[in-house]
Amino acid sequence: MKKCDKFGCVANLNGECINDECRGELIQRPPCRISDKEKRKKWYNIHADIFKQDFPEKFPETDIKAQMRQDGLCEEDIELAVSAIDELKKRGRDNG
Repeated sequence: MKKCDKFGCVANLNGECINDECRGELIQRPPCRISDKEKRKKWYNIHADIFKQDFPEKFPETDIKAQMRQDGLCEEDIELAVSAIDELKKRGRDNG
């Protein structure tokens, strides 16, 4: 396993990435309590797939914002989410 410095990420288990490849930092609050590596890997990949379906790279930012508004998020939360999405995309390109 490779070292991981994304301490809030679900894929980080005791400083190591449980996944074969980084698919972006997924943070769970409260922190993920699954200690079994295979179960945690499965959990991470399921949620990474869902996140990718909800926010594919080709999905325009304005459409993402419109969907969030429709879901009832406030503007501050929308801007925070969009900046987090942008950071994940940037990290994905840096890791790939």
